[in-house]
Amino acid sequence: MFATYWSQDLEVKQALREAIRRKVELERLAMNQRVDDNLPRLLAWIAKPLVNMDFRATRAKWNAQGAGGEGTVSDALSLWLSKSYNVFDGVVLEVHSGEFIQLDHIVICTTGVFVLETKTWSGSIICNHRGCRMWQGRHLVQLDGNPVSQNERHIKLLYEWMRTAVPELHMAREHLYPIVVFKKLEKLKVEDDCGMPVVEGGIAATQEIHRHHDVVLTLEQIETLCLAIKHAKPLEIDASSAVGVGRPDKVTASRQSAASVARSAPVDTTQETQGDIEEGTTKGGRHFVRVHGTKEQAQAIGRSREKQGQHPSDAKQDQKDLGVWYFYLDQREKPAD
Repeated sequence: MFATYWSQDLEVKQALREAIRRKVELERLAMNQRVDDNLPRLLAWIAKPLVNMDFRATRAKWNAQGAGGEGTVSDALSLWLSKSYNVFDGVVLEVHSGEFIQLDHIVICTTGVFVLETKTWSGSIICNHRGCRMWQGRHLVQLDGNPVSQNERHIKLLYEWMRTAVPELHMAREHLYPIVVFKKLEKLKVEDDCGMPVVEGGIAATQEIHRHHDVVLTLEQIETLCLAIKHAKPLEIDASSAVGVGRPDKVTASRQSAASVARSAPVDTTQETQGDIEEGTTKGGRHFVRVHGTKEQAQAIGRSREKQGQHPSDAKQDQKDLGVWYFYLDQREKPAD
């Protein structure tokens, strides 16, 4: 009667969520650096708390839009799917180094793999392939985010993850089926073909799953895939070393392990140089290095750069981000002795 429920290993899931938290923190740090690079010091000091507040509020809003409906959809999946249907709630996977997907629900059965994106939005919603709009009085207001495009991305990345993590599965891309599920709506209208079912409520989602009858997976393949998801681990490469920190115009930066910097020159690679660094160029054209660690680590990295022919300035502590030290680099050639 009831669906078969699986869950990811708790330690694995916590490790993946910690990697995501670190990625988000890197995005926040990059945002703060852009403020520093593009505004005078006093204005940056005033603007950064406001920008950080807006950043956290936006993240919280994104998380809240899905969280409220997941439990009720899970209940419907459990009640209206039989034990031959395997269900995961809240799956977290690292597809590429530093690139994650968080899937509200996955249903795996002989007829394929179904990925459910849930949204808890209230009011009357009109949805099409371009996004969703809500009636506010007599006006239609575009809502933040497009759950259809979000789930298209989830399907694409899940398929890429499966090809790497479970290559023996040999599953066709067309047997992954996305579904968008809304909860707590007064009215839902789907204007055109969104490329995937867009439904209201968990029962409607199970009805979409039951529409598929062709057998495409064996019981052995299903178990293999379920075990792969259950034990999915973060990639061996540290997520923080692979996250590209985007900057506009002339400002570019990347994070890398200080140990990898040390390997490029014959310098000491003891514990004092084991910090994370962020490099980039300010809008004014100055090359900077930010070290997430101690002053001693920043000074050690500065010495390694000096041995490479660069000219680091004195290491200074970042006034806004505790535990961060920075110095500038001068690329001029050393004068002949």
